[in-house]
Amino acid sequence: MNFSDFTKMNMQDKAEKKVNLETNSNKENFAKKTFTETDVRKTYDELKDLNSDQLSERLFNEVAKQKQDGTFNYDMLSNSVDSIKGYLPEETYKNLKDILKTLK
Repeated sequence: MNFSDFTKMNMQDKAEKKVNLETNSNKENFAKKTFTETDVRKTYDELKDLNSDQLSERLFNEVAKQKQDGTFNYDMLSNSVDSIKGYLPEETYKNLKDILKTLK
């Protein structure tokens, strides 16, 4: 199963299913953000047609913004990638880990 199939399969679950994500907002205070399935679909639709250079630019811009705001949490991001490892081709997983190293 590739990531696209995994995404489609998960998006077929109940509408408005909530996903809780914790973001670290200064290493001591944790804030919870809740995203609905609609939010996930909207983001997917925004990103699905971007090429790898465009996706990289969006990623690095977002990380820079989060670092400036003090909300970037490398460990949480790394753990998230590790948690989906079983759904990814090995090469994709290795690429994600290489990208993560550049974000530290």
